Amino acid sequence: MIWKPGNFSSQIGAVKRRFSSSLRDTEMDTPINRLKALRWASAWVLAVCAGAGATAASAQNAYRCDVNGTAVYSEKPCADGKAVAPTQDTDAQRARSKEAAAQVKADNRAIDSRIEKRASDEAKARAAERRALAKSERAEAAAQKKKAAKAKATKAKMKVAKVKKSKSGSAKPSAGSKPS
Repeated sequence: MIWKPGNFSSQIGAVKRRFSSSLRDTEMDTPINRLKALRWASAWVLAVCAGAGATAASAQNAYRCDVNGTAVYSEKPCADGKAVAPTQDTDAQRARSKEAAAQVKADNRAIDSRIEKRASDEAKARAAERRALAKSERAEAAAQKKKAAKAKATKAKMKVAKVKKSKSGSAKPSAGSKPS
């Protein structure tokens, strides 16, 4: 296509139409291939941006200045300031850092052991509670069973007494009743 001065947007549209029609005619224009192309493009953009950011960040200097007896760090040099590398650590700083890391590990181990002990204690308490609940449910079931058996025995006694009464009552009338 020959570029002509003039209407730039129509020329861009022609390029888009030509490119998209050639893609549609090939097997390359599938949703999976589009995703792959998009991933590669975004990876390249990310890599370029990361590279640009890394070079910009590495070009910065830090200056340490003494202001009223305290160390102040700045991006701009002061009259008596000296440049300091961000990773410049003294032996004492490294030793303190190792001590702090060891203390953090010890604290984490102590916290982990307390958490495990608490979880174990809670599990034991839940198990004891379940056992107590099961025991009370068994006792309640036994009491209901005993009550039901007692009620059944009472009912059977009453039935026997009623049968005896009906057998003895049909032969002679009771003393308290009036003849009809």
